[in-house]
Amino acid sequence: MKNFFSVLQFRFLFRNSREYTNTGKRVLANLLFNDDEGIGDVSFDIEAIEDDWRKGIFDMWAYSFQERQGTINRGSLYSEQRISSTDPLYQDTAGAPRNFVGIYVTFGDREVKMRMTREGTVTIYGNYEGQHNSQLS
Repeated sequence: MKNFFSVLQFRFLFRNSREYTNTGKRVLANLLFNDDEGIGDVSFDIEAIEDDWRKGIFDMWAYSFQERQGTINRGSLYSEQRISSTDPLYQDTAGAPRNFVGIYVTFGDREVKMRMTREGTVTIYGNYEGQHNSQLS
């Protein structure tokens, strides 16, 4: 079991392998929920997340687009600033299907960037400067 995940202060790292990920999800489900079935796959409704952004529920910093009409039919936008719905580049790609969005989320007193894909991948970007008691096992 030592090879497929490590615990870093309540964070889990799974190796990039379907076999280890599936085994890890079963062990994690057993540890957390006393359930041997494992943790089911997750997917996100990217359009609903983007709709919430338009309503001002949170700010967005990245998105992908595909099947867009014109000379550039797919791509990704990553911004150092918050994206505005009045931004010309956003307006030019609005309505094109998205595979992922990146939003700002607050955890406690820290704001982090979270990128979510339609297939359920979540990546969190934050400032990790300072002391950390991390040890891989």
